[in-house]
Amino acid sequence: MDYPPAATGGWGFDFTGANFAKKPGDDFFGYANGGWYDSAVIPADRSSIGPSILLRMTAEARIREILEQAREGADPSAQADASRIGAFYAAFMDEAHAEELDVQPIAALIAMIRSTSTQAELVDLMGAGCRSFFDSVFSLEIGLHDPASGRYGVSISQGGLGLNRDYYVAPSLAKEKAAYLTYVTQLLGMINWEAPAETATAILAFETAIARVSWTDTERSNPNETYNPVTVSALEKSAPFPWRRLLANADLERLEHVVVVEKTAIPKIAAIYARTPLPTPQGLAGLPSCRCRGTISLEAFRRRQFRLPR
Repeated sequence: MDYPPAATGGWGFDFTGANFAKKPGDDFFGYANGGWYDSAVIPADRSSIGPSILLRMTAEARIREILEQAREGADPSAQADASRIGAFYAAFMDEAHAEELDVQPIAALIAMIRSTSTQAELVDLMGAGCRSFFDSVFSLEIGLHDPASGRYGVSISQGGLGLNRDYYVAPSLAKEKAAYLTYVTQLLGMINWEAPAETATAILAFETAIARVSWTDTERSNPNETYNPVTVSALEKSAPFPWRRLLANADLERLEHVVVVEKTAIPKIAAIYARTPLPTPQGLAGLPSCRCRGTISLEAFRRRQFRLPR
């Protein structure tokens, strides 16, 4: 599919975006950006607007056109894949069918969670979360090792939270925390989880315990503190947890070295998980399946979509 070259306009500084009626010493932002700021319109479905967002919107529109046309215009060698991708997109966008199916598409996933009988078995599903919808108390990421340029590695960092940690521990955010509890209760009810209110309360307590030992965003921004290479064997001793099962189910069974990001939080989260009754992390593991748009009744999902109170 061919597109004409992007219209870039003339090169140079866009003086129409400024407002030279403003004095730079009084309001430099208005002086430099006032013309654009006063005339820019934020689309109704966006929270902000700017050059990067406009570029993203253009890219999204083109991708949508490619998906909807599917095999039309594709090279003969790519038509089979294009057809499959187009069919996948069309199925995802079929809201009427999603409403008809309701929670059926995630029933098998919920059954897998219910079938676990130990914390270790639940960790197996956590490891598979990178290619499914299961949540995990730890995050696995593959990326470049900062001190070792050109080398990729696996990092293990804190997880298990549906919100930023501050919402669990800051007294000033108690209203938002209460709204999150209501949201979790509603989601559990939608998948017919046993005692949704009681389970949601236990989940919130579990997440709050994790949040209290998790690092703050400020602490996590220090690259000297977040690069802690260890062997998996050493990690098993310092932070007892079924690490081998987690890695094996993430297709990393041969891994012998990892980078621990939050070195003091990881052992504490592992201990919290070990002493928490299984039904609580089981309920937490099922929440991402509910949040995934298109896997449950879309209208029901919209009615229960979590929004922070204003």
